[in-house]
Amino acid sequence: MGFTEMNLGYFEQGIQTLTKAAELCEAAGDTDEAGCALHLLIAAHTFRSDYERVLELKEDFLCAMEDNFHLRYYCRGLGGVSQACSHLGRWDEAVEIAQEALSTAQDYSDESMIAEVEVILSSVYTLKGEVSRAVEHAELAAARAPTPYDKAMTQMVHGYSAMQESHVRALSFWPGSSQCFKLWA
Repeated sequence: MGFTEMNLGYFEQGIQTLTKAAELCEAAGDTDEAGCALHLLIAAHTFRSDYERVLELKEDFLCAMEDNFHLRYYCRGLGGVSQACSHLGRWDEAVEIAQEALSTAQDYSDESMIAEVEVILSSVYTLKGEVSRAVEHAELAAARAPTPYDKAMTQMVHGYSAMQESHVRALSFWPGSSQCFKLWA
């Protein structure tokens, strides 16, 4: 229910439902469903730009994954934590968390999750301003994408990072930029 509320844009209601679901699942000892609720709760708070709350949920989420590991929940939960770190300017931590998720997806040889985490890395590097690395990870994501959904998602991110790269290249020759002064000197 919380997932549906979140997808319909009712984030506050979805957060309340997912919070209650996680609490009930943990109380019942159902760590698999608690992990599901927590990874969705991380996503909901990420969408709401409540990045500090995402980081607060990280430990509970990792405990749930320790008790009952689920690759998709794990990669998506860590992906949300990585994105939160990147929005807070904690670049090294964001990359490290995403790399951890990527390594785990590679251990399981799950091409879909590898592509999804490469998208996260592309996003982190785009926000960091390292656009060439963002494009590199977007290209890796597109190359690994096994399903039509994965292909569409990765192509969208690849297009965005390529656009950012073109924008940065164009700005480097914009009047007033240091590159422009070098050309005119």
